Amino acid sequence: MTDTTGILSAIHRAIDETNKQLPVDKRLPKDGSVQLNTTVLDSLNMINFLLSVEETCQLDCGLEIDLGGALSSGGEVPFANVTELADYILKNSTPA
Repeated sequence: MTDTTGILSAIHRAIDETNKQLPVDKRLPKDGSVQLNTTVLDSLNMINFLLSVEETCQLDCGLEIDLGGALSSGGEVPFANVTELADYILKNSTPA
């Protein structure tokens, strides 16, 4: 599954894993437009989320991606929301 639908499914699974570590009022919805920035997730939770996305993409889609390398020195990411993250992965990943 290396299409956008498969990648979105893997991201949603990573959201589920991340949400287990967050207070109820800080949990991420599984919505393509949910913003991904340090206002929504603090830097530690952002890193944990991106690591979870990397892992689920490898396990579920057979794709390797280094999302940590995509972070700027200020912790900002080159994708604004989940849909852009899926597109980023589709364009920048390699088969595992």
